[in-house]
Amino acid sequence: MPVSSLCITDFRNLTKVELSPCTIGINVLYGKNGSGKTSLLEAIYYLGIGKSFRSSAMSRLIRHSSDKFSLFSRLVNDADMQIPVGTERDAQGKVKIRIAEKDVSTVSELASLLPIRLINSQSHNLFESGPNFRRQYLDWGLFYQEESFL
Repeated sequence: MPVSSLCITDFRNLTKVELSPCTIGINVLYGKNGSGKTSLLEAIYYLGIGKSFRSSAMSRLIRHSSDKFSLFSRLVNDADMQIPVGTERDAQGKVKIRIAEKDVSTVSELASLLPIRLINSQSHNLFESGPNFRRQYLDWGLFYQEESFL
């Protein structure tokens, strides 16, 4: 589902960011080094997958001197209805996920709404790593295509 609005609070170096990306077509991010472009992409990835592609230490995702981060988005479904989706994580590791104003307990519910595939400098692992890595990558693709695959 396309993202119609995005609000990021205290995620990495982003204090408060509000965006309304184009839901049809291509969005381009540009800026100086260290301005938060990768943090913005990481926030979207976290919103769709429930984890970071840059760090396994979740405490690094919370902006310095903050006690939590929050990510909120509105996704547009096939019927052009907006679905509010949000997640929050505090310094103690407590995670809250909400979809359509209801608490959700599994990341797979979140992932089913915002399909994401990451291509980055580590993508060479698809060729260099063993079959378990490739299988996991394909499993996510199958999950997005066929929800019963979960």
